[in-house]
Amino acid sequence: MRTPPDNGGVLFSILMTIYSLNQLFLSFFDKPPINGI
Repeated sequence: MRTPPDNGGVLFSILMTIYSLNQLFLSFFDKPPINGI
């Protein structure tokens, strides 16, 4: 049985989520849109 994650695991998952969102944000604004607008 899995134990509920401790505060460290929750913090780690939040940091990974912020990191992935930041990568998407940078990749979205780094190259021009496909439609050219």
